[in-house]
Amino acid sequence: IIQRTNNPNTPVELFQQLAKDENSDVRGKVASNPNTPVEVLQQLAKDEDSEVRETVASNPNTPGEALQQLAKDEVSDIRENVARNTNTPAVVLKELAEIVLLDSSLRIRDMHQSVASNPNTPRELMKQLAERWWSMVTEDESKRRSGGATFVPVAIAHNRNTPVEVLQQ
Repeated sequence: IIQRTNNPNTPVELFQQLAKDENSDVRGKVASNPNTPVEVLQQLAKDEDSEVRETVASNPNTPGEALQQLAKDEVSDIRENVARNTNTPAVVLKELAEIVLLDSSLRIRDMHQSVASNPNTPRELMKQLAERWWSMVTEDESKRRSGGATFVPVAIAHNRNTPVEVLQQ
């Protein structure tokens, strides 16, 4: 049954049925399927299993409303997947970026990279993220080297919404 959910001809009723399966692996497969209907993804966004919610957060068809809900999840990996999802509304990206702009811990740097790499992140927010990253580098160069934060400027540089003046820096 799990393999069948990858078939583009899978009937909506089967997705709905499998989304209620007691096995979280089955629900996770449904959540990862690009053909899963929006209503089912919205339902799975409320799943008790964090891995299922994490998968919903990374599905490119998850609607903005469900992503907004998942952006408030207590599990940081779920919030990071929301930040990477190209369906995430700019207002939600801004909310997630607020966390980055207020905290300089290494764990937050993963979120920083996720928000910076999202093509929907607005230009002004890209500028703020770049400024914050540079201040974090000056605050503690050794943490930057050990935390993988070198990917943050790469994400900033690759984002089409990064202002020219930021790229020149």
